[in-house]
Amino acid sequence: MGSNENTYGGGSRPDLFWAVDQYHIEDTGNGIPYELKRDYTWAYLIHEIQHEQGLNTHSPGNGWATGVGQNQYPNPWTKQWSAALASWELWLLGWLNDHQVHCLSVEDLVSDQQVILTPQEIYGGDRKIIVIPVSDSDVLVVESRRPIGWTEGWDPSDQGLLVYTVNPQVEVIEDHEEGDCGNQREHSKWAYYLYPDGFTPASCQGDYRGALVREGMSLTHEGIRITLEHSADELDYVTVESVGR
Repeated sequence: MGSNENTYGGGSRPDLFWAVDQYHIEDTGNGIPYELKRDYTWAYLIHEIQHEQGLNTHSPGNGWATGVGQNQYPNPWTKQWSAALASWELWLLGWLNDHQVHCLSVEDLVSDQQVILTPQEIYGGDRKIIVIPVSDSDVLVVESRRPIGWTEGWDPSDQGLLVYTVNPQVEVIEDHEEGDCGNQREHSKWAYYLYPDGFTPASCQGDYRGALVREGMSLTHEGIRITLEHSADELDYVTVESVGR
């Protein structure tokens, strides 16, 4: 079930059976108490099982409260956390049906495109994500999120879109580097969150709320603008348009 061919923290990575190593059974200097780790051992094991299934996880926003692939434990101070999986990886696993993925090409954007997304935390829905290949190393992904279900650890007012760029061609991935805040381009990763227009992230941005596209906000990437026109309880109404690419 496990594999010693992977590495973790610079050394050989133990089989899954032994994966709950010393770090996860004691208090640590970053403020995560043993009791919290004990209560969320199930989440840590889900994270490790994803690796065993061939997923890298740890992106986008490694360490952020956006999914169990990024952080296995709730923030001990704010309690913010999500046990969801990134929608791109849900698609890779086959847990999103192809018909739930709204694929657009750059050529499709000769006219504005309207898409209605069902949030990741709500079962079913006609469309769950928007995928736009910009280039071989830049695939734009749009997902809808809500502070319910697997993401009930978010602030109640946090709802809207998360948008990230995926690089299917990446060859080197840095997951446990010193000084890595999880979303910095100087650390090579398979995906990075993008930020709404007008928002300047901190040098070590670690809060998902800065990346959340709320109702009425837009995000522009490589000449493609994503606008959240309206955010209802169970649906997000999105416009995708070209702005001079």
